[in-house]
Amino acid sequence: MFYKQRGKGEHSSRLEAVWHGARELQLIFLRFAKGLVAAVVLVQAMPVLASDKNTGAEKAFDAFLGCRPEFFAVLRNEAPTFGASEVVSPAPDLAGEGMTETAKVTFAAPIDVSGIHLLKYSQMKATTEPEAWWWGFLTDRAPKDLVDAIRSREPAAEFFAQANTIFRVIEEGNAQGSTASARTMMINGTGNPNQSLVLCVVTADLMGDMKSLPDAADMFRR
Repeated sequence: MFYKQRGKGEHSSRLEAVWHGARELQLIFLRFAKGLVAAVVLVQAMPVLASDKNTGAEKAFDAFLGCRPEFFAVLRNEAPTFGASEVVSPAPDLAGEGMTETAKVTFAAPIDVSGIHLLKYSQMKATTEPEAWWWGFLTDRAPKDLVDAIRSREPAAEFFAQANTIFRVIEEGNAQGSTASARTMMINGTGNPNQSLVLCVVTADLMGDMKSLPDAADMFRR
């Protein structure tokens, strides 16, 4: 087992707000995922993209695992290899209180990244306190299986489970008082036992000079 169950009193109080936001956004994503069931069935019925097209996706996914703003530069360079069939921005399915810059991207076929099949990409910003950026993928792996797959790429990665969500705290920032400051990965189930959403959740103070998310249509439709 590569993750452990953590009690409520064991984690840093500075992350409480981030995790509260994660639980709130999980409800949004569950509604979003349920609306994708038919589309995902169609995507999974298509052949996986040829292996010579996956080098770019491998680079993008490896950059994604760090949950750093540099990921977006890699994604911009490699996005054409994903073969997007639809880009929706703004994305009504992701709309919620304080959620802005929403976008979701459907791939024409599952993208094979060393056995992990990426089905969709999503991104958004939360303008409520703490302001945080969210981005990630819908995959064909159950949450626990996805943890194992990520650990095969990053053996030192540590995960823990709280409620129905699996977390990886990559970095805690230097926020004052109880203000949340963290670079976190979150893995949620979708209602389908063979799928999960893997998301980077990063507070704005750890996003460097970035002020807004890149335009998803501009990245994926080039």
